[in-house]
Amino acid sequence: MAGVKSRSFKFRILNRLIICLYFIGIACYLLMFSKDSATAAGEEASLPQNEFGDVLPGLNETLKTITVSNDDFGFWVFEISNNPQKYVGYKIRLTGFVSTGPALCHEEEFMASRMLMTCCAADVTPLGLICKYDRTAQLKAGSWVTVEGILFSSEQEFNRQSYKNPEIEVTKLIPANEVSGYVYAY
Repeated sequence: MAGVKSRSFKFRILNRLIICLYFIGIACYLLMFSKDSATAAGEEASLPQNEFGDVLPGLNETLKTITVSNDDFGFWVFEISNNPQKYVGYKIRLTGFVSTGPALCHEEEFMASRMLMTCCAADVTPLGLICKYDRTAQLKAGSWVTVEGILFSSEQEFNRQSYKNPEIEVTKLIPANEVSGYVYAY
């Protein structure tokens, strides 16, 4: 009798799982359909996109500006890092905490950072963009700042290979409030 109850319980769980998957499938279909109809109506067609079709929030191609919201910090760091030449000359504005040190950057440089979590709290690490700033020595490590500047690309060598590295030439630095939460690699 215990075996029958166990199989009945497993069957109910499996049945519920199938029903959940069914509704998830319907929800995904509706989301895809609504996105296609919005694009067909021209609602999203005017928004800038990268080569993968991802909408680039905060990008103004006409004015060559990027305004990075707190929610889009990780997205933009990855986008700019993967396409450093594409955004050379763009004006950028973002908020992060000051990370410095010889292992991270040179003198008169800091990284405008947020904490990246890929799995759990044990693996968090700073993620950000290097900022050229002649008064870096006056900044307190860990302090929060809003950076405005111009993106440029520099050559970096690692393991005998040369890489393009995006950096920001700081034109304005404003103290900022701490941004809570993590950036996630998804």
